[in-house]
Amino acid sequence: LLENRIGGAGIDTYSQEPPDMSAPIFGLRNVTATPHNAGVTDGTARRRSAMVADNLDRLMKGLELNYLVG
Repeated sequence: LLENRIGGAGIDTYSQEPPDMSAPIFGLRNVTATPHNAGVTDGTARRRSAMVADNLDRLMKGLELNYLVG
């Protein structure tokens, strides 16, 4: 990015939250930085809620839960 070998970058996740806004990358003209909230929409909120409700039903019935991360 500094050498313009890459035309530009869009960044929405950072190794440190909140990011250090004094970091040089935030001053580059070929960088667009946004908060990490791309998944925050009405549609995704409804789907997440439906998945939670489904898993609560599964839990109450003694079934294996969906979307487990191990």
